[in-house]
Amino acid sequence: MQHKSGRSVDHRRWRSSRCGWHRTVAASLMVLAAPSLRAAAQDADRPLLLPKRGVAVEYQVTDPHLTDGAQKLLVTYASGGDRTRVDYFRLREAKYPYASVIFDRAADHVLAVLPERRSYVERQVGKTGNPGMFLKPAMRFTRQGKATIAGLECTEWKIRPPASDQDGGSACVTDDGVALRLTSAGNSQLSLVATVVAYGAPPEGVFVPPPDFSREVPR
Repeated sequence: MQHKSGRSVDHRRWRSSRCGWHRTVAASLMVLAAPSLRAAAQDADRPLLLPKRGVAVEYQVTDPHLTDGAQKLLVTYASGGDRTRVDYFRLREAKYPYASVIFDRAADHVLAVLPERRSYVERQVGKTGNPGMFLKPAMRFTRQGKATIAGLECTEWKIRPPASDQDGGSACVTDDGVALRLTSAGNSQLSLVATVVAYGAPPEGVFVPPPDFSREVPR
């Protein structure tokens, strides 16, 4: 697939929830303050929170209200999740994103890329959360079983908020940290499900804005 910026992405290769994984997707469009949280070490009773290796995941969104109208997401991870790009598509068949968020911890910046305006906004990471970290360290997880999604096996986890027994939805996550499915709290309807997963190093230029885009001053 060709990005509108001219970069190619090889496809071979989230109303509010009490636990808040929906908010991660919506908030990333604004590139504002979600808590900055690093991936916790994997242990027997919780999934990895970010992928351990380079991977691009295409997600189908079943309720676009969760993602500011986007029906499809493409999330690209590198450097153990410290570099993440989220592309937002209005339609599932769309080839070009209408917005992208690039998170680069090492470079200490978060970019909101706006292809339709041929511009981008840059901010320091600060307390901005990683837009591709759908699950948070403070969440509590209960192992439920196994499933196969997009040709990959994942473990089903029931999610609960930090200090409550309320339903926080569920997630199916691979052993190497790729979230393949996320569901809404108190609701069996799927909200986000992976359709294509492509492991490997991301294409060159994925984590920088297009050179011909102008930089806007943050408001």
